[in-house]
Amino acid sequence: MYDTNKKLLWMTLFILAGCSGNAEPRENKQLGAGDKILYEEALADIGENNKAAVDKLNVLELNYPKSSKLPEAMSLKMYAMYKAGDYIGAANQADKFVALYPKHRNAAYAYYVKGLCSQMQSMDSQRDQEMTEEALVAFNQLEDQFPNSSYVKSARVMSSDSRNVLAVKEVEIGRSYAAKGQYGAAAERYQGVIEKYPNSSAAPEAMYRMVEVHTNLNSMDNAHRYCNMLKSKHPNSHWTDKAIKITVTRYPSSAAKYPTKYLEIPSEDTGFYNN
Repeated sequence: MYDTNKKLLWMTLFILAGCSGNAEPRENKQLGAGDKILYEEALADIGENNKAAVDKLNVLELNYPKSSKLPEAMSLKMYAMYKAGDYIGAANQADKFVALYPKHRNAAYAYYVKGLCSQMQSMDSQRDQEMTEEALVAFNQLEDQFPNSSYVKSARVMSSDSRNVLAVKEVEIGRSYAAKGQYGAAAERYQGVIEKYPNSSAAPEAMYRMVEVHTNLNSMDNAHRYCNMLKSKHPNSHWTDKAIKITVTRYPSSAAKYPTKYLEIPSEDTGFYNN
């Protein structure tokens, strides 16, 4: 879904290269060369043997807690875990990094990795909505706290994709409720998409489904209202054409024929439906 591996590797190596030319601080000389050797060996393993890289970085992190290499080692470990498919571990490492170094230049990278890991889990998990929402949170934190970061542009694109995923899922759930005649629960899902994800790819269908719901309830004033919303916001959508067929072609004088029936939408704690 996302062509991020090459970009993520390039960004990772760019960050780490910025620190490789620094002189060894006095504190590191007291610790010995073990931390530097572990780091360089782990860096050499990246791409070929990411699990071996993680093992070396674990040793560095455990045995050299005062090393000047530690922030870069933790950043590299995030990437190695991500490449190895350990998305939970990489996300946890990102959380740990932000907790230890909230103002470090690589904290933006940590939020980026956290978002990527959540997105990857959303593809394979039954908790797809939850993980997609977590990805959005991470990307939003990245943009809020590091607006000038080089990761922001990519995060915005992926945030848009995440919102599309959530919106499509909400419409799917709404259709399921509507098929059972549970129009209140269906309308709540559709309205949520219209309000929370107005620019998503699923928004036109959500408006059409509201036309459909109100037509089924003979609430044609409301059906026409959502049809007009569609015509205004998405004039070229095929969902607009479908809505016009219902409200104009099928029921040309429906608004006058049927009085509006107000739709009572249940709140989440009514027990009206279960997710």
